[in-house]
Amino acid sequence: MSDTLKTRLWINIALVAGAVLLALILWLNPGKTPDYVPLSKLDKSSIKLIDIRTGTKPQITLEKHDSDWLLVKPFSIAANTSRVNAILNLLTTYADAYYPAGQLDLDQFGLLPPA
Repeated sequence: MSDTLKTRLWINIALVAGAVLLALILWLNPGKTPDYVPLSKLDKSSIKLIDIRTGTKPQITLEKHDSDWLLVKPFSIAANTSRVNAILNLLTTYADAYYPAGQLDLDQFGLLPPA
């Protein structure tokens, strides 16, 4: 076996050993899993009406009729169901952190008065 092949063999053996060592470390000591808090306890299938209010812009209202969503304010038209589902999927996401409102100065974050 030539010197080049021996060198490559030892490099490959070292890489495999390193990968096995990392896998063992992760398997034996996985660390603490964070406690995720859901953004909402609402079931997205129970939502029939969505009101979107942003500052001085006109209110947007979406209503569910059977399995379809309709935009009813500021005008009436069929809504894009996949985009409405993207909004509803926010209910099932998890927050990385949770801050009780009673312990915060909400005015500092522009949350007083609530919108």
